[in-house]
Amino acid sequence: MVPRFLPENKKDIHPMAYQPFGSGPRNCVGMRMAQLEAKLALAKILRAYKLVPSEKTEIGEIQYNVKLVTIGPVHGIHVKVVPV
Repeated sequence: MVPRFLPENKKDIHPMAYQPFGSGPRNCVGMRMAQLEAKLALAKILRAYKLVPSEKTEIGEIQYNVKLVTIGPVHGIHVKVVPV
């Protein structure tokens, strides 16, 4: 293993030092296509299923956890995925 990637050297490595797909205006040209393909695949899968409330689904206003980096529901959102 390359010494710079050893766990004890992690504190000395700048977080943006290794960017295999780049960043900014010169980032990976295939990134947008990959994101589009992922969205299309998800849409195709969801067309065959229906989301319905499960036994754990909480009805009412959603409580959000704002202490994380991304905002999300405190207890999650529970649904059943049923074939159409």
